[in-house]
Amino acid sequence: MIPYTQQKVSSVDGAVSGSCMRTALGCITHTDPEEWPHLEVMGTEWHMPFMNHLISLGFDFEGTCYRNPGESIPDFWARLTSLSPGIDGYFVVNGTSPRAHVTRGHSVVYKDGELAHDPFPGGTGLLEVQTAYMIEHLDYSRSYAPSKK
Repeated sequence: MIPYTQQKVSSVDGAVSGSCMRTALGCITHTDPEEWPHLEVMGTEWHMPFMNHLISLGFDFEGTCYRNPGESIPDFWARLTSLSPGIDGYFVVNGTSPRAHVTRGHSVVYKDGELAHDPFPGGTGLLEVQTAYMIEHLDYSRSYAPSKK
């Protein structure tokens, strides 16, 4: 994992969306976040550029793991890692930002059920974990498929 800092942060007036997602993706894939598509400005059209870029780098998107209401972080993490190994155990995790004006959520990097890196300058993580992206090396997802629970 490379601890990049996001270069664009969300503005208080909502005119600018931050680049936490593509920065967190760069962190776990060891790629320059600036080479990722600008997902933060794509609205609902971000999925295909995201998928195409992941595949071009040798990774695959296996899905999103949603945290159940009231589920503890250890239980969520156990369920997540039973479904996917992540990338060397790292996952992009999304949730509620500690900055109230960030209404679209915030993306950080987790490993072993704990915050490994927040790409926000001086960031302290999430107020609440909501989802995790199950991203794997293409060779792992194609050559070995554990039973998905």
